[in-house]
Amino acid sequence: MDALPPGHVVGGKYRIEELLGRGGAGAVYRATQLGADRRVALKVLARELVAEPTAMQRFGREAELVQRLAHPNAVTLLDYGSGRDGVPFIAFELLRGHSLEALVRAGPMPMARVARLAAQALRGLSAAHALGIVHRDVKPSNLFVCDYPGQPDFLKVIDFGIAKGPSAAGSTTLGLTREGHSLGTPSYMAPEQVRQESVGPAADIYSLGLVISEALSGREVFGAGSRLEICMAQIADTRARHPSVVLDSALGHVVARATEKTPALRYASAAEMLRELEAAMPDARPSFVAGSGSVSTAPPRTSLPAPHTVQAAPARFGVAQREVRVPQATPRDPGSVRSRGPSTLTLVLAAAGLVAATAVVTAIIVVSLKRDTAAETAPSEPGPVVSTGPAVAASGAATVLPDPEPPDPQRPDPTPTTTATDPRTAPSPNPFQAPVVTPPPTPTPTPRPTPVQLPPVPNCGCSATDLECVRRCAVFLRRD
Repeated sequence: MDALPPGHVVGGKYRIEELLGRGGAGAVYRATQLGADRRVALKVLARELVAEPTAMQRFGREAELVQRLAHPNAVTLLDYGSGRDGVPFIAFELLRGHSLEALVRAGPMPMARVARLAAQALRGLSAAHALGIVHRDVKPSNLFVCDYPGQPDFLKVIDFGIAKGPSAAGSTTLGLTREGHSLGTPSYMAPEQVRQESVGPAADIYSLGLVISEALSGREVFGAGSRLEICMAQIADTRARHPSVVLDSALGHVVARATEKTPALRYASAAEMLRELEAAMPDARPSFVAGSGSVSTAPPRTSLPAPHTVQAAPARFGVAQREVRVPQATPRDPGSVRSRGPSTLTLVLAAAGLVAATAVVTAIIVVSLKRDTAAETAPSEPGPVVSTGPAVAASGAATVLPDPEPPDPQRPDPTPTTTATDPRTAPSPNPFQAPVVTPPPTPTPTPRPTPVQLPPVPNCGCSATDLECVRRCAVFLRRD
């Protein structure tokens, strides 16, 4: 068929800009929706197929299935209709990026990147399988890697042109596959699909396993030979031969099980294969969701409340909308809010301060009690005694003498005068207690003795009343 020229208007509302790609059933153009200034990917059925009922039914079936499948990892349908000339069209969102086929041509891809892309393809296929849709043409050219801000490797499954939909009660799947014709690409077709047997989700799992192996090694598993030779290799009893770089990798066991020739030996579902893949490569788990219709499966952070989803409006102007995960604050019930008590550190410090204060007070009391007890039990020291009469020591005994005469100013006093410090007035050793001065005991009055007349000392001309003479004479007598 001839390509539509730029400027041609399809259906009265889509202006053709340029040709993006062409296939057996039609062509895909970049077009602009008139009145909305929105860029779309416009798929138009080939004119020569308009007269074929099977082709028209399959084209309409694709629009119906994609419209039902609303998932971020599947292409989004925007519009479906027919022009005045009866040529049907489907308007899809315009994707910006590269097909996986173009990336694989550059050589083997890092395993972590392959795991992330394969995980997204499995999520899209799992959603399709849940609706009874089998893609039947999973290959690198139908896996498109989009470049979204913050998510450069966001994969979408495209081209559901030969997809198998759910069967109506009591009927087959529309009988759109003609006898003797196998729909699909031989290099990625499952053995049961090549034999034209009934296919299910296991066929898509087989095809994706071959795509993973090709992305890791950089070459097709069943790429050598003619179409017939490739089909014969697919239905052979021998297992698929994967390069050692694939089998020895962390994804080797996933690829080997997915590409088993017997459907019962493969993964039971795309979800099971996804769990096995994420267990082998934890980095394949999602952390961001682009597009619309689903929430990220990454677990929320435990430090935030459970998030709620703000659903974006339908995609406009060919740009996929994103979901915003907003942490929802949990309202508090005033009656259930408890006041916070003191912290453990505060209680410990308070207890330590109380213990220290108690120890200081106890020490002060103990010191005071010891000082009071020592003052009560110590012998009373005699205070200064004022003699009222002369005392004379004679023959080892003290003698009470009469009152002395006034001292003679011309005669020196031989008794030295010393000043003694009273220990009772000494400062207290306790720094927390004022010094206590114990008053001296009141002296008991001594009865006045009767003056005794001493005999005069021989050869002494002094009188017996002279105290100084008596002392000297007494000393003299003791010497004699």
